[in-house]
Amino acid sequence: MSAFIKAIPVWLKNRRHDANLQVGFRCDFLAPKNQKYTLRLCGSTLYRIFLNGEFVGYGPARAGHGYMRIDTISLDVRAGENKLAIEVAGYNCACFYTLNIPSFLSAEVLLDGDVIAYTGRDFSALPLDSLRKRVVFRYSFQRPYTEVWDYTDKALSDWKTSDTLTFFPVKAFQIAERFIERTTAYPKYEIRKASEIAKSGITEKEPFDKNYYLDRRIKGISNTFCGFYPDDIRERPVEEISCTYKPTKFCRAAAPFTLNYGNYVIYRLTCNSTGFIRAKFKVKEKATVYLTYSEVLRGEHLYRDSQVSNIIKLTYLPGEYEFESFEAYTFQYICAQVTEGEVEIGEVGVREYCYPHCENIKFSSDDENLNKIFAAAIETFRQNTLDVFMDCPSRERAGWLCDSFFTAQSEQYFVGNSDVETAFIDNFVMAEEFPSAPEGILPMCYPADILDGNHIPQWNMWLMIELEQFFKRTRADKEKYRRICYDFLDYIMQFRNADGLLEKVPGWNFVEWSMANKWVQDVNYPSNMLFSKCCRVIGEIYGDDELIAYSKTLREKIIEQSFNGEFFIDNSIRRDDGRLELTSNISEAGQYYAFFTGVADRDDPRFAEYYKTVLYNLGPDMDREKYKIEPAKPFIGNYLRMELLLRWQKYDEILDQIKKFFTKMADITGTLWEHDADWASTCHGFASFAAVAITRAICGIKWIDNKDKILYVDKCHAKNYNGVFDLKCGITVTVKNGERSIENRGEWKIIEK
Repeated sequence: MSAFIKAIPVWLKNRRHDANLQVGFRCDFLAPKNQKYTLRLCGSTLYRIFLNGEFVGYGPARAGHGYMRIDTISLDVRAGENKLAIEVAGYNCACFYTLNIPSFLSAEVLLDGDVIAYTGRDFSALPLDSLRKRVVFRYSFQRPYTEVWDYTDKALSDWKTSDTLTFFPVKAFQIAERFIERTTAYPKYEIRKASEIAKSGITEKEPFDKNYYLDRRIKGISNTFCGFYPDDIRERPVEEISCTYKPTKFCRAAAPFTLNYGNYVIYRLTCNSTGFIRAKFKVKEKATVYLTYSEVLRGEHLYRDSQVSNIIKLTYLPGEYEFESFEAYTFQYICAQVTEGEVEIGEVGVREYCYPHCENIKFSSDDENLNKIFAAAIETFRQNTLDVFMDCPSRERAGWLCDSFFTAQSEQYFVGNSDVETAFIDNFVMAEEFPSAPEGILPMCYPADILDGNHIPQWNMWLMIELEQFFKRTRADKEKYRRICYDFLDYIMQFRNADGLLEKVPGWNFVEWSMANKWVQDVNYPSNMLFSKCCRVIGEIYGDDELIAYSKTLREKIIEQSFNGEFFIDNSIRRDDGRLELTSNISEAGQYYAFFTGVADRDDPRFAEYYKTVLYNLGPDMDREKYKIEPAKPFIGNYLRMELLLRWQKYDEILDQIKKFFTKMADITGTLWEHDADWASTCHGFASFAAVAITRAICGIKWIDNKDKILYVDKCHAKNYNGVFDLKCGITVTVKNGERSIENRGEWKIIEK
């Protein structure tokens, strides 16, 4: 089933294009006992579902431009009247997270396959803009709006089950998007409770630093960058709780805690978690509560990162309440404070919004640091994997290319299939156009609407390189993906110079988060290395001998121009007289690009000594006085080095470097980070690759063929590990003293190569 049977898209009349409008839809129906009811729905932008006041689900899964994915959800009805409520946020906002599609809901309820209720006939609606305030700041440059909730209208607060409110008829219409089915697993929405109170104390009001408003998500609002102009915004929580925090108490148990004006309490979860913030309140007198949250605890405040607004404002009348945020966030710490009234806070925690399956792999070892890192990698994967691979589940929730090259390997190992990778790549393939992107270029992250046309040409190359592994993993029809490959080649080839090298390529040219990103013009050799591999991969996939030959020519030209006998130079500059002048810029990452892409080969006599230098003298322990080159950053240099160490069978070295690099992260947040410090995302999807590297290093795995159930292992693997595979249920890795052994159980075949 790929379309609705009877449901018609609906919304409040004349309000389809209103920014940040929350609308509640209701459909009440009678149900006999022991009947199977199903809800099928889709909407823009995001929705959550309740049945008889209880949470049921959240969606939708993302799709490419021109398409919308349908969720199919079982309803646990009760005998008699049932109240189905669907709360939809119509954002009408371009961002990195969702597509900017005018608001709508399409839903139908089925009984044993027959439609008994549907939008266009049986659903009515209620604007909730006085409940969730519309005119607020953006959450981040990459995501839409913050949450400010006013629960002082008790009747409206109970809209999901109320029999007294007046709901309004809705307007039916047709939309241009085509409906397709969701193909990725549904989350389990499990509840995690705060494990302890980390800090508590009092606050003292302080002047607000208006430099906070200089961030691009606030000052950059324009006709093309969606949002409300700062002068129009009256709800300013960040100003209202501008204060100094002074800890006065410390209580480890997360017991009920009473807050008055000027009090705060900070709760801690066992590790970084992603999902919907939950809190139970007993309000003794009208109160305004602020929930702030953060992945790490820097001092006492959790909300002053200018890149994000980690703050939710809530206003309540006396009574008991259970709050749950509409949007998903990432945090380990939650702070509650009040500016008026008195509130007793009970249970605090999160309803997880994460991938439900990681059962394909289990790991235990005698090395506790490896155990912690492995667990943190699994946690990082599940929080960044949902309907697409995300870079981080907090600031952006965006599906970035290049990151996906690594996270896709995690899916293969942790889940045992490539369902999310398939959906992620297919979103690019199904789209008929990408607004504001140059013809032939795929967006750097998707599904998204990046209206300034910014793009990363290298990320397109990374997708082509990922396709090589994707086809091995999935046996997908290669012809389905030919168009995006050759459209990109048609675009990028126009920037070749007389030597056949890419020169002055427009866009955000990304090599890695180091000075290497400053050396991308005019001819950037790491980018050309990547392009050489890209052309070879596409040529081999589609039997294009001309493209393969060009890749070889490109390789030799890169070596000729940029290899100085010791290292590869990063770039050349085109001078006014037309000469191409080699710079002295050398990055560690550039050396890893050389080997990763095959431009340098350790079996090539030209690179025999160079290989030894890269292997033994570069890396985290590099002598910076001896080698005055730009050190690699985690992304992408450190990950390329991990790939190379696996390729070169240097298993002890990679395990040692993994422990040095990741142990601190696992200890602090229980997740793995974007950088080597906690100033950015501390839960970043590609970092889950660390567990793949651990598994491959310990067990000598070269490739897993899930389709034909073949495990390829390194016949030269060192004999100082003991890896035991239970191949019936997945990969179970145990490490003890003694030799490595592999047991062939079930139907799997093990081949040593």
